[in-house]
Amino acid sequence: LLLGLGGTLWQAQLAQTEAAKATAVTDFLVGMLAAAAPTEEGRDVRVAALLDRAAADLDSSFADQPLVEADLRATLGVVYTELGLYDEATTLLERALALLRQAHGPQHPQAIEPQSRLGRLAVLQGAYAYADSLLTDALQATRHAPGDAARANLYSNLGYARYVLGDYAGSEEAHREA
Repeated sequence: LLLGLGGTLWQAQLAQTEAAKATAVTDFLVGMLAAAAPTEEGRDVRVAALLDRAAADLDSSFADQPLVEADLRATLGVVYTELGLYDEATTLLERALALLRQAHGPQHPQAIEPQSRLGRLAVLQGAYAYADSLLTDALQATRHAPGDAARANLYSNLGYARYVLGDYAGSEEAHREA
């Protein structure tokens, strides 16, 4: 009975933490998008300008909430990647990865996601050896996890990086795993 109560209290605390994190993320994103109102600045606001401002605000806005900061950095990193702004994406994803590794350790699933995104970004930038290293490390950390779409995506990106590097056998193996 006491163990059941303890488990329930732990889950309630976890749910409260996640709810607070979601609220902080939502408030930050709404604030970022509200800055696009033409009446605020009297000009046309570009997406990249909003993202730049939001990224600059992360250091001061979430200094006491590293997990929220990491989630937002990872999210903005994905958006920058999709816009083709790879240098900005790299900076954000590397910091998100560092924050998550510091909080959870390098093998934690939450730390693997931005590492996977960095690997994909390295592929897009043509840094195939770096991509191979990042993706191989991420796959090693998920070796005993059940298969899922994220793991298949890791293998697919790794296969492409190895193909471009001329490692055709390694590429085929990775694509078969995907």
